[in-house]
Amino acid sequence: MRVIQTLDVPQHLPQIPPDNNIITETYTFTLETPMMGGGIESPEVCVSEPVRVPSVRGNLREWWRIFRANGITGNELRESESALWGMASRNFTKPSSVNISVKCPPIDEDNGMRYYDEDFGFERYGPESYALFPVVEDKDGNGHDIAMEGLKFSVTLTYPATATDDIRMAISGWVNFGGIGSRTRRGLGTLSCSEELPGIDELKQAHPTMRIFTMRGAKNGTALGAWRLALEAYRDFRQQRTNAGSNHPGRSYFPEPDSLRHITGHHSTRHPIIMPQNVLPSFPRAVLGLPIVFHFKDHGEPDTVLLRGRRSGFRNVSERMSSPVITKALRVNGVWRPAIVIIPNEEALNVQPVAFFAGGGGEIDSPGMKPVKDNSYATLPHNPMNGQDNAIDGLIHYITHTKTFTEI
Repeated sequence: MRVIQTLDVPQHLPQIPPDNNIITETYTFTLETPMMGGGIESPEVCVSEPVRVPSVRGNLREWWRIFRANGITGNELRESESALWGMASRNFTKPSSVNISVKCPPIDEDNGMRYYDEDFGFERYGPESYALFPVVEDKDGNGHDIAMEGLKFSVTLTYPATATDDIRMAISGWVNFGGIGSRTRRGLGTLSCSEELPGIDELKQAHPTMRIFTMRGAKNGTALGAWRLALEAYRDFRQQRTNAGSNHPGRSYFPEPDSLRHITGHHSTRHPIIMPQNVLPSFPRAVLGLPIVFHFKDHGEPDTVLLRGRRSGFRNVSERMSSPVITKALRVNGVWRPAIVIIPNEEALNVQPVAFFAGGGGEIDSPGMKPVKDNSYATLPHNPMNGQDNAIDGLIHYITHTKTFTEI
């Protein structure tokens, strides 16, 4: 006969001692400006899963590079980054040391979205439209809704205790200067965090060449109001033209449109080339981020052109180059301020603009292309560069002299 053995089960299971070498923390975030995209299919918002783990990981990795790996290059950067964030390549895979989970409620489609067919609730041609143009109408003629500010979500991270400073600085950089979703460098998806994080002064110490400008006299507004003023200042610099601000603005003070007329040999009878020959062809605003789409409306003008860039020392043309300029609402001493942040990027100052016909036809031959930094820009008619030889310095001069921004 089989004998069944019984075991005495203790009333209280033994507790597993905590591993002091591993930290688990949860951070709670609030969306302060609308979010564009963030879903699996860009630029759609996924209402069932508005914030995804890959997006959070990608943002933390990016801001870790800026504030914890600043100045590290080559193999040292590769080894440090892969040790913390992991690496996946054709021949080698290394798991991340940081585990991330996200809790985010679905978006109420009736009350949690801003709708493109209602101008997202903003003034039709207001500053917000400058950031939102990719979802107003895509290449197929479709508009896309965006997530309304106010969404709350939490992120739980588990990581080695030795990485504490890395993680906290990455989160602080993400909250202060980044965001969630698309077009975060234009202030969409701005976040606030309920937990205490390293402040702006610590971030500036970690990246001393970063420059932060905030607007005087705009201390008590909301994040939305601050974002609007930051966008307005940046838009006004980039779109300096005759009859600016009217329903029928005139010609740009920058040389890019006439440069395309020059290299294609096409222009309408209403728009002869008026830029000085010594600045043609040139695309100084390429330093502010690529690609740029140039669309001409009048008969006889060049076809739509897509401007990309070739990095110094590389043969291939890059699809995009992140802007070194961030326009956003920034929380300073407990209040939201309009902010323009410059993250120095030598790559941007050395990029070679390359023009393509957007509808096909390939690269446009552009002999004599001037660099994005050139002394001739300081003497352009109407002075859009404010006497500077590149658009980044021109922007800084503009916002500190024409607008009311000061460096902090």
